[in-house]
Amino acid sequence: MDSIIGLGRALTDSDVFADFSDFESKYADNKIGRHIYLTKESAERLLSLEKLNFRPGGSAANTICECANMGIKSVFVGSIGNDKRGMQFARRIKNSGAFSELNIKSEYPTGFTLLVHSKDRKCGLYYYGASDFIDISSIDKKKFDVLYAESYIFSAEAGSEIADSYKKRKTNINSINLSGIASSAPEIVAEIIKPIVTGGYCDILIGNENEFKKLFEDENIMNCAVMSGSYIKKTAITRGDKGSIVVSNDSIDFFPVYKNIKFDSGILGDGDSYAAGFLTGIMHGYNTGKSALLGSYCSFRKLSNELRNHNI
Repeated sequence: MDSIIGLGRALTDSDVFADFSDFESKYADNKIGRHIYLTKESAERLLSLEKLNFRPGGSAANTICECANMGIKSVFVGSIGNDKRGMQFARRIKNSGAFSELNIKSEYPTGFTLLVHSKDRKCGLYYYGASDFIDISSIDKKKFDVLYAESYIFSAEAGSEIADSYKKRKTNINSINLSGIASSAPEIVAEIIKPIVTGGYCDILIGNENEFKKLFEDENIMNCAVMSGSYIKKTAITRGDKGSIVVSNDSIDFFPVYKNIKFDSGILGDGDSYAAGFLTGIMHGYNTGKSALLGSYCSFRKLSNELRNHNI
């Protein structure tokens, strides 16, 4: 197997080191936990007032670009605005060696994530914008080995259509990254994501331990691992500096982080990179153990680069 098609939100990312309460007072549109979800008006006001440097992001896009870097034929499907950040996102996909099918929605700005790093916490401001309008009408006509989606995308307008694509089983492997499930509306989890997982429509499930706890509504991660293994052929649960848990063929195995090197800053997550390494390993025919180690290496490489870029 050597090809993957990824469905996700086309977003750009930025970071600031500041007091989150400053942003909270200016842009508190819809706060869920530590995160604020912006209206179009608030997003446009933020973009005009704050001096922010954006870079291309998006969970599925991050994974697809890394798969392409490792020689996998990769395609990203998403939606962008007709603006500078949208073009920046499109260039990033192209430069990675991946292909893209990007719906351009001129009425909305390209979506973005702004992570605010305060002294004792990390919080986010999110605007989905144009990314809500992903068009998947062409994917049934394409032949790929692996279908991949992030949880964020199931809340888009085409969320139910994406779920139907999983149920049609046009690819050899259906895979999902639970990235975003922690902030997903309960009805999206209960009515769209969980039925795919428990209904036999997903073969590979990847996410961090908090995301698995949210999906299975159980605070015991080993219980979650066992439950996932009863539905899913291959499960990979990342646990930060504790490494990862991999469930396959009724076996539960534990793998350390790459060379046992641990990062203390926690500036950025590495789950998308782990997913790219794990999936690439599976597509190359590696066993789950070797695939997990490749995922761990990709996480290490991503975090090293990000920390270097932030001079930490």
